[in-house]
Amino acid sequence: MIGDVVRRVTCPVLVGRGGELAQLGAVLQRAASGQPAIMLVAGEAGVGKTRLIAELLDHAAAAGVVTLSGGCLDVGEGVLAYAPMVEALRSLAGVLEPEQLDQVLDGARGELARLVPELAVGAAGEPASSTLPPTRLFELLLGVLHRLAARGPVLLVVEDLHWADQSTRDLLGFLVRNLRGGVALVLTYRSDELHRRHPLRPFLAELDRSGRVERLELGRLDRGELVELLGGIVGGPVAPALVGEILARSEGNPFFAEELLAAHLEGARLPSVLRDLVLARVEALSEPAQRVLEAAAVAGTRVDHELLAAVVGQDAERLVWLLREAVSHHALVVDQASGAYVFRHALVQEAVYDDLLPVQRAPLHAAYARALEHRIERRGEQGRVTPAERGRLAYHWYAAHDRGRALLACVRAGQALESAWAPAEALEHYERALELYDEAPEAAAASPLDRVSLLQRAAEAANLAGWYDQAVTLARLALELVDPAVEPLRAGAVLERLARYHWLAGRSAEAIDAVERAVAVIPAEPPSPELARTLAAQGQLLMLLSHHAEALGRCEQAVAMARQVGDRAIEGHALTTLGTSLSILGQVDAGTAKLAQGMEIARELGDPDDIGRAHANLATILARVGRAAEAVDVYLAGTEIARQLGAYGRYGTNLLPDAASALLSLGRFDEADQLLAEVFELDLPSPAHRLCPLIGRGTLRLLRGDLDGAEADLKGILDEFPAPLDPQSAAPVYTGLAEAALWRGRLPEARAAAAEGLEILATADEPYWRTELCRSGLAVEAAAA
Repeated sequence: MIGDVVRRVTCPVLVGRGGELAQLGAVLQRAASGQPAIMLVAGEAGVGKTRLIAELLDHAAAAGVVTLSGGCLDVGEGVLAYAPMVEALRSLAGVLEPEQLDQVLDGARGELARLVPELAVGAAGEPASSTLPPTRLFELLLGVLHRLAARGPVLLVVEDLHWADQSTRDLLGFLVRNLRGGVALVLTYRSDELHRRHPLRPFLAELDRSGRVERLELGRLDRGELVELLGGIVGGPVAPALVGEILARSEGNPFFAEELLAAHLEGARLPSVLRDLVLARVEALSEPAQRVLEAAAVAGTRVDHELLAAVVGQDAERLVWLLREAVSHHALVVDQASGAYVFRHALVQEAVYDDLLPVQRAPLHAAYARALEHRIERRGEQGRVTPAERGRLAYHWYAAHDRGRALLACVRAGQALESAWAPAEALEHYERALELYDEAPEAAAASPLDRVSLLQRAAEAANLAGWYDQAVTLARLALELVDPAVEPLRAGAVLERLARYHWLAGRSAEAIDAVERAVAVIPAEPPSPELARTLAAQGQLLMLLSHHAEALGRCEQAVAMARQVGDRAIEGHALTTLGTSLSILGQVDAGTAKLAQGMEIARELGDPDDIGRAHANLATILARVGRAAEAVDVYLAGTEIARQLGAYGRYGTNLLPDAASALLSLGRFDEADQLLAEVFELDLPSPAHRLCPLIGRGTLRLLRGDLDGAEADLKGILDEFPAPLDPQSAAPVYTGLAEAALWRGRLPEARAAAAEGLEILATADEPYWRTELCRSGLAVEAAAA
């Protein structure tokens, strides 16, 4: 075992952090008592964040708390999505018995195995392509943490947020907003790393706005604490003059103080520049050991033995002795859990890597890329290749300046990261591949995705990341490269997606225009999945805009063509839209039958989006035709299925307030109030998801006679969503405002609200809501008479 030590350079006891450790202990106690418990620990590099966290983890484990920890890695921006959660989840198999692990993972095992193959039962194949939104992964992880917390307190630590990728920041933001009691979340970051444009800055501001996060800033040590630290290292008192010199040079930073003391004890002259101080430990090693350390630094802050051995090419026994030298001089430490070599401090790795000349770095990156390719080939046979390995490979080939191999590796990394719910990082790899496309024509010709497909995948990744305008831009670039006369199917597919991105960006007119162009460009014969999907998309847009009569024709065509080409997903989607429009136009029995067929197909395929949509639409129809009790059951059943499939946050925000509205029609006000309160506690994916809950709450307040509260909610909707509301949303808002004004005796105001609502519905096939507004208008005129 590597680990002999020639001289201790760290203090065996934690110095000067008693108060901070007590604060973190209080966080654990709050979690155990069922309260939110989230702490953000900040401090400059070397101030002792990692040492403090290690002490916390030891104390928590000794108290029987389940501890999970992971760190963000500085290995290229966007390379390793969800790295800290992968590291944390990997340890679960060692913490729990197999049966316990089954209970905690529940239905999430198969999906989480995409990120952590160790969680799979048996061999896990490389993930298939997926376009699921990242929020599904977030909800699955939240469920795992809550089930784990049901067994006892849990401590989850994520270190080095300053290196976090976008997906990790999004996931942690979701956890901060949604974690219940039982789980303590502790996050650390370097405060001195945050330049003005650092991507962590807006994330930290978001955490502050949540009101759920405490902050702990680690300061430097004072003279008394420094005396204790230095004395603990040498095992006795340290001369006051030396203490003063080290205090002056380190300014109380524990890491630099330890290095300065070590340099003094080794008889070295104390360097004038702190960077030279960090490198002094490296320069004390033999030259072969320094070369090994340089190779290790190219991998990042940690590297496993197999990869390092492949890169340095040393005799196995000789390499062990060189590593032993690096460990004994405290340049590296051994992670006992994984056997990996970790730089004693990230500052050491950064200094060693920065000291390398560019001409030294590129060959080392290439050597890591070749070693990783060999590993991927070997693991690919066993189906154990992870998205992180794909990302590392792309990073190393790019850093090695091998444009061709980098292009191919970036494409495959993008595909792997998409399947692992990391669209923001997938987008980075796709955009890098596009950047390299003209520079490496041979590799471009061998790529599994041509330029148009790359742009399409990049656009879809931007869409899944919630960057709709960027998705529109990328889809338009793809469209420019496609000749509709030569490739009509491809042009139509790009236009169909472009319509979707426009709709999500709030541009309904552009969405309709794009989908109409798509239908026009795709040949009617022979039948194709592309045309079936485009017809279904057009039908859905028409239905959403309340043009139900037009939607019927398109959806019937889509269903027929989907059956011809054997695409069950498109068939089910189109059936749900068709059933909805049929029902709204009065053909309720036929419509609900189609909705039931759509729901059956969605369940068969396990598609959380179509399952949630089918439940929502079927229940809405039931509520409109006076079957409110049945509607409530369908809404709540859909909510429960969405919860199981990890789509609760996505669909609960609509299903629950709609269930509340159905309860209101039954006079069950308290139950409706409870559901609405639950909605407002959810993590709403976007501001638009506040619309249904606000309508529900405004209606409840109106029925209870709280006119001020009702008008605050309903008028607030018009202020918050200044663009014209779609007819299905506008109708209940203006109906409620007309009723509130009528009850106050403000008849002109009530008349204006009803008229404005009817004007919005003038071109919409919405007989239910038009009837409701007419009823309110008649009540106003009766009062006026």
